[in-house]
Amino acid sequence: MAFSVDNFKQISGGSIGVAPRLFSYYENATLATISASAYMNDLLTGDYPIALNDIVIMVGSDAAAIYYVTSVTTNVEVTLLTQT
Repeated sequence: MAFSVDNFKQISGGSIGVAPRLFSYYENATLATISASAYMNDLLTGDYPIALNDIVIMVGSDAAAIYYVTSVTTNVEVTLLTQT
């Protein structure tokens, strides 16, 4: 499946200061798929330009987990914080 920006929503945080923003993302695909490097590259530009250290709650077809953004240079990359 392809990343869908329609399933990516900002929950909190804003443009004031350097605090990370909190987002959620749902897709009917495994967490391994939706957390893969470069999967969310559409977020490098557009309405929700993702930033280093932003937090993303991801819900996939097999589990849910909290990730933080570790790279936004060439590819969007995330690292697992916790999983249920």
